[in-house]
Amino acid sequence: MRRRPHRRHHGFRQALESFFAIEGWPYAPTDVAEVLQTRYGGRTTDWVCLAEIREPGHQLVFYSLVPERGPADRFPEICEYITRANFGLAIGNFELDMHDGEIRYKTSIDVEGATITPAMVKQIVHANVIVTGLYLPGLLAVISGELSATEAIGLAEPPG
Repeated sequence: MRRRPHRRHHGFRQALESFFAIEGWPYAPTDVAEVLQTRYGGRTTDWVCLAEIREPGHQLVFYSLVPERGPADRFPEICEYITRANFGLAIGNFELDMHDGEIRYKTSIDVEGATITPAMVKQIVHANVIVTGLYLPGLLAVISGELSATEAIGLAEPPG
């Protein structure tokens, strides 16, 4: 049977666009055809989010980009914070680009053998922005040097 990647790509994009429409969430295309951009407003700040269609792998990846880059001299403390945050997370993970200090939270879904739906998109997007919103205040405090990683993680997680 002949594969039609464009059609599957259309299914991913259609599911994304349907999700954004259902949620009343504005989005925009980017210079990369497989990526849509939006913004999310949390309790303390808002941030850019990217939805990336990885067609060959049948994957959808959703990123929340931390609004500030980590300075190189804070990398050890930032790494400790995101390692502590990642340890208990069931879905997704924080990532730090050691070259430029970009920090993001990533959730994803692999739908090989299935059809992606707006409900599936909702699960990874909502999980992403909820976790980002929970950990972002502490992460920004670590980036700025206001708090250590151990102090900052207490803003998101109860002691114990």
